[in-house]
Amino acid sequence: MFEVLLMLLPDIFFDQIDEDRREFNPFIPMAIVLGLFVVSGVISFNEIRYAIWGRTTDATIVRMKETAFSAGEGEGPLNEIVFNWNDTDDGRREDVFLQPTDWAYQTGDTFEIDYLPGVKKSRIAGTPLYAKISLGFFFGLGALALILFAMLWRKGMRKEVSHR
Repeated sequence: MFEVLLMLLPDIFFDQIDEDRREFNPFIPMAIVLGLFVVSGVISFNEIRYAIWGRTTDATIVRMKETAFSAGEGEGPLNEIVFNWNDTDDGRREDVFLQPTDWAYQTGDTFEIDYLPGVKKSRIAGTPLYAKISLGFFFGLGALALILFAMLWRKGMRKEVSHR
């Protein structure tokens, strides 16, 4: 089964040993996996920050104005929502986000947000946390990186032994 999967990979993943033989070279997949590992680590870190230090509170809408931004094809303009809340550590804080113009809230209404104390980051409460997915991806890529590293190490050891 593993050999069938290797046959599907492009030639860039292999070293040509001689005319009839080629050998899997884990260096390029290792670089790809490490890049994805770093990206997933950043995403995971952000989600973990909300899980550990995030707080939930009520925010009040201060101002709403329609903007020219659109969320994608076929969608209309968005409202720029300016809201503020009382942070027990930092006092009164303010943030902005974009919502569709048919959003149910109006100026003066309150809604729940999650925020990070001392950091200008907030989001609507109940926004799905992707911590489990991003952490799973992070650790899965880490395991794959270790496997590829072991393959690189074995390949280097074999070359070293063959040169003696």
